[in-house]
Amino acid sequence: GIWNEYNDDTKSYDIIQDGDDFVVVGSIVLNNEKDILISKYNNSLNTLLWDTVWTNPGNDEAYSIEIDNNGYIIAGYKTNIINGDKDIVILNIQSNGENLEEINFISNGMQDEVANKVISTSDDYFILVGYTSSFGSGGKDIYVVKFRDSLIEWEYTYGCELDDIGNDIKETFEGSNGGFIIGGKISNDSNSDAWLIK
Repeated sequence: GIWNEYNDDTKSYDIIQDGDDFVVVGSIVLNNEKDILISKYNNSLNTLLWDTVWTNPGNDEAYSIEIDNNGYIIAGYKTNIINGDKDIVILNIQSNGENLEEINFISNGMQDEVANKVISTSDDYFILVGYTSSFGSGGKDIYVVKFRDSLIEWEYTYGCELDDIGNDIKETFEGSNGGFIIGGKISNDSNSDAWLIK
């Protein structure tokens, strides 16, 4: 199915299945700014059940979605209208498309920061991975944070001198001593290498 009722530039970055339906997150360009677009479709992808746009001054995108108790958690970035930096944004929305709201997620005064993936954990928290440019010796560093609602349980960064970015994270179970594994990239002078962190 191809959907673009707005006749504007749209992108999708992540999709989840909820029962028989599918929920997609991404962005839409409205009034020359990117806004976060969330859409829900039936199992045949031939019926749009609902969609909604989260508008915020500047360019914003959602890269990941996860099922929550009463709906969905959405992660990406929003533009800081004061300094133009990207800030992590966490949204939640009910499964019927109502009550879209931002979770008061406060990181530690970081500069550019983006959430590329969010997952739920076996102990009813969420983990997100992405990048920040506020720590280390320059460039971007992989940023991982465990949170529930607006409470940060813990956060870590991993990186070297150049740009290092976390793209995905999974919880690991039996046979791997628990914990998490991150997939991303580490940059060097001329190119980048895949980087796995356990």
